[in-house]
Amino acid sequence: MIAVLISANTEWQVVRSFFPAAVAEPTPLGDSFETTLVVNGQPETARFFHGGWGKIAAAASSSGI
Repeated sequence: MIAVLISANTEWQVVRSFFPAAVAEPTPLGDSFETTLVVNGQPETARFFHGGWGKIAAAASSSGI
């Protein structure tokens, strides 16, 4: 599985625009969604997390990855 952590709200909105069919799920630290990406010709599951801006939010949201 690929995990992608995004902090800034603007970056999150841009990423969400690339995956409009993905359903974002709330977590205690921000929204996340899962999708399939093709990597080297093989499908890979990827989960995108919106962790929030700042050292504490980033550390907290990445601790479970």
